[in-house]
Amino acid sequence: MTPEEQSEADALALYGWAICQRKSPFLGNSPYGYLAALRADPASEFLLQEVVGSIRNWATERQNGFLIRELLGLSRAHPEAVGLRLVISNAYLHESRPDKAWELLSELATPRRLNDARVFRQVLHCLRALDNLREARRLIGRGNRIPEVQGTFLFQQGSALHFHALSQMAGHTQSRRDSNTERAREAALQAVSLCGQIANYANAMALTTVLLAHREVEGALHVVQMLERLEMDQPGSRQLEAECFSALGRRKDSLAVWERLGVSFPFHGEYHLRVGELSEQLGSLHEAVRAFELVYRLEPSLALALRIAALHHGLQNYEEAAKFAALAPRDVLASYRIEAHALDRLGQPAKGAKVLQQAAIYARRHHLAAFLNLPYFMKLAQLRLRAEASLDTVISPLESALALNANHAAAANFLGFILADHNLDLPRAEQLIRQAVGAEPYNSAYLDSLAWLYFRKGAIGQASEAIERVMQEPVGDYLIYKHAWQIYLAADDRERASKYRALAIQTAADAGIEDHDLQPKTKEITIE
Repeated sequence: MTPEEQSEADALALYGWAICQRKSPFLGNSPYGYLAALRADPASEFLLQEVVGSIRNWATERQNGFLIRELLGLSRAHPEAVGLRLVISNAYLHESRPDKAWELLSELATPRRLNDARVFRQVLHCLRALDNLREARRLIGRGNRIPEVQGTFLFQQGSALHFHALSQMAGHTQSRRDSNTERAREAALQAVSLCGQIANYANAMALTTVLLAHREVEGALHVVQMLERLEMDQPGSRQLEAECFSALGRRKDSLAVWERLGVSFPFHGEYHLRVGELSEQLGSLHEAVRAFELVYRLEPSLALALRIAALHHGLQNYEEAAKFAALAPRDVLASYRIEAHALDRLGQPAKGAKVLQQAAIYARRHHLAAFLNLPYFMKLAQLRLRAEASLDTVISPLESALALNANHAAAANFLGFILADHNLDLPRAEQLIRQAVGAEPYNSAYLDSLAWLYFRKGAIGQASEAIERVMQEPVGDYLIYKHAWQIYLAADDRERASKYRALAIQTAADAGIEDHDLQPKTKEITIE
C-alpha cells in the first residue's frame, strides 16, 4: 500500500462510517470503518453486510480497489470465512470484473455450498455477468430443488419465466453489445411471449426484468407505468418503478413512489427506509430523520440508531443525537464520537470526555490504533479543558498528539497557549506558539496566543503590537476580544480596552457564554 493510500485509510477509519458533510458529522456507509472492525472480527455477518452496502452505494473506483486489496488479505488469513469471499466477489462485480469474481466463487460452486442461498445468488449473478447463460439455466434448475433458495428474489416471479427469459437473452446478447436497442426490445418481448400471450402482471414483470438486465431502463419504466394505467400494478411493480426513476437520476420521482408505498403499507420498514435514504441524498434531512425513526420503531437496529444519531447531530438536535448514539453499536467507534460531541454541545463536556475515554479503551483492546490519532487527542483535551479538569489531564492528550506529529500547528498552539495561560514553562510555550505562527502566519488564533504569551510574560508593548496584528481583520471570537481588552487595559489604552470589552460581551452573549470577568466590576488585571 502506498503512503497516500495508508493515509487515506487511516483518516477514513478514524471516523468509521460517520463521514463529514457540510462540516457536520454525517452518517454515510463508508467501508473503511467496517474494514477496521473486520480485522478484529472477520466472520461478523453484520459488518460484512454493511461492507456490501458501502460498495454498492458509496465506494468510488479508487476506494473499491483499496477495499478489495484489504479484503483479499483478510480472506487469505481466514480461508474459512465464506462471507469474505462473497463480499470480495461483490466488489469485483461492482467494478465490472466478473472474471476476477469467478476466480473466488468457483471454489464455492459445490453442491454443498450451493445449498447456502447467499452463495447460490452470488454464483448466479456472476454467471450472468459472464454471459454464461447455459450454466445459469442449469443453476436455476438446481435452485428450484433447494428449499432454502426457492423463496429468494430470483424465483419470486416464477422459475419458468426466468428459464424462458434467460434462454431468449442468450439469443440477443450480441444486440446489447451492438447497442441495437430495437433488437434487444424485440427479443425481450419474444421472451415474454414464450410464457403466454395474455398481457398479465407476471408477463409484464418478466419483460421488465429482461429489459433491466440489458439496461433498458426507460423501456422497463414504460412497462411498469403501463401496469399502473391499467390498474394492474402491485407493490412489486411500484418498487420497480421507483428503482427505474433512481437509475435515470430522477430521485424526486423515485422518492414520491416510495412515499406512496409507505402510506399504503405503513408497517413495511423497507419502504420508509428508502424514503429516508432518498430524502437524505436530496438534502431533506428532517424528512430523512422522520423516516428512519419510523423504521427504528418498527424494527430497532443498532446501525440505524447510529445513522439517526449522526443526522440529529448535523441538524443540531444534540439531545436526540446523544440518545441515539448511546443506543448504537458500541463496536463502532463513530457512536462514541457522536455521543461525545453531542454531550459537549449540551454543556456536559465531562460526560463527553468520559465517553471518549471508553472509546479509547475499546480501541486499544481491539488494536484499532487508527482511532487513537491526533484529532482524538485534540478533542479529548478540549473536552477536559471545558470540564475544568485538572491541568495535567488537559496537557497529557496534547503531548500525545504532538508525539504523533511534532509539526502539527494546531496541537502546538493549543499546548503552547495552555502553558502560557498558566505561566508554566514559558520558554517551551513560546517555542510551540512560534512554531504554529511560523506554519500559519496569518492565523488569528495563533497570533492571539503569541500576544497572550507576551502579556503573561509582562511584555505589554509586544503584546499590544501582536494583538493589533490580529485586530486588523474581524475575528468574531469572544476570547480574542477578551484578550485584546485585557492587553489594552494593561497598556492603559482605555479607549481600545472599552471597545474590545464591548465586543467580547456581545460575542459571548451571541454564543451563549457566561464570563464573569466581563462584568462591570471586573478586578484589575495583574501580571503574575
